[in-house]
Amino acid sequence: RSMQGMGCLLGFAMLPVMGIMVAMYSFILPMHIANRSTYDPLIELFTHWNLAQTAQFFLSGFMMVVLSQLTAVALVVAAKWLLVGRMRPGTFSVNSLKYWRFWLTQTLLNFVSSWLPLTLMTVYYPVVMRLLGARVGLKAEFGAFTFGYCPDLLQLGDGVFLADRCSVGAITIRDGVCEIKETTVGDRGFVGNLSVVKAGSDIKEDVLVGVMSKVPENPEKGTSWLG
Repeated sequence: RSMQGMGCLLGFAMLPVMGIMVAMYSFILPMHIANRSTYDPLIELFTHWNLAQTAQFFLSGFMMVVLSQLTAVALVVAAKWLLVGRMRPGTFSVNSLKYWRFWLTQTLLNFVSSWLPLTLMTVYYPVVMRLLGARVGLKAEFGAFTFGYCPDLLQLGDGVFLADRCSVGAITIRDGVCEIKETTVGDRGFVGNLSVVKAGSDIKEDVLVGVMSKVPENPEKGTSWLG
């Protein structure tokens, strides 16, 4: 137990360093690259307007945004597979290494949903989730700040929609023990804002979970759940 505690403390201590590294490589480095081709100073750009220089400025800004997003995605995916690996269903102590791995996964997902605004709520976000281990069907959509799930244990069918701030695959922690399970949402499933789908749920096709609602673990196909 003492070794597990030391491991958790070490993981917490690593967070500031990881944050600095992510910020440096996903923002500072692309800005430096883009600034090498940006017309400087900015004020002169608009006081002495020139088509070529203006185009260069906006092209450089576009390059900076694209580079920052791609770099951040690459870092998050690399951190997930190098530091966490593939998570498996199971029960474990909150003082264990496996819980730290799960917690780190949630931290990375929070970074993705808050620092990657150009991928959040776009057709690119499911691609990022697939890179992190989720099985996501065609035309599936994620709202902003969806949480609770472990990508390796999440399966979404075709046309699934997860609304803003819903919790899908929410874990259970009781008496210091955490349990994670595989969670499935069938084709054309809809999970409303601030609603909860527990870990281990098997949501059939065409099920609607209303706003701020909770659904049983195995609802029948085509049913609606409100409240």
